[in-house]
Amino acid sequence: MRIGGFVPFTLVDYPEHISAVVFCQGCCWHCPYCHNPDLIDINNKIQNAPSWDDILAFLNKRIGLLDAIVFSGGEPLLQPYLRQAVKQVKELGFAAVLHTNGHNPALLADILPELQWVGLDIKAPFAVYHKAVFADAEKQDKIKNLNIGKEVEKSLNILLSSNVDFECRTTLDPRILNKGMLREIARCLSEKGVKTYAIQKYRKTDDSDKQPSDKEINAFFNDKELLNELATLFPNFIVRQ
Repeated sequence: MRIGGFVPFTLVDYPEHISAVVFCQGCCWHCPYCHNPDLIDINNKIQNAPSWDDILAFLNKRIGLLDAIVFSGGEPLLQPYLRQAVKQVKELGFAAVLHTNGHNPALLADILPELQWVGLDIKAPFAVYHKAVFADAEKQDKIKNLNIGKEVEKSLNILLSSNVDFECRTTLDPRILNKGMLREIARCLSEKGVKTYAIQKYRKTDDSDKQPSDKEINAFFNDKELLNELATLFPNFIVRQ
């Protein structure tokens, strides 16, 4: 396991459960709003990052105190050791939780029976997914014919056909999404049968001029008519600010 970080206690990464989070290194995409850009390069050396053995030693002291271990990232499905790591935490009595971008439906289907819960990122309408996963316009153009949105949609369909609880969530970066696109995402998910959908506020990653303004960021959340409309589409609609 290539570990980029570890959080020993959280109440938000697996809603309503006490968890620890393992941040896995490596990601196949470079989304402009990424909150863990240091983890994108799987070979990047993260200072003070624990080893998997360190984490297991810690977890052995938290049996009965934590509900679950969340594998986040980066993209955990890039880790060839992930299935074994999941089995190890389950043997200690913890539930196993995955946060994924859904880029590889085959890998998701393979590990899904071992999981208690999944958080699936839905970054854009499936037909224009290339606009969301790279900040660089040249890279967007190179991948736009790869139908990467179709792969994410396959991952969603796999989750829908399983017995594993999950949520879909979208980070609202106004440089990528507008209100019409958000409505398109929500209606698509609702029609497919998604029960839990969360929208998440974009967090500025630096102070450069490339960052959207606070007004642009908050526009989604200040539109009560939009929020009420989305809330009617799902049994469980969550606004994370």
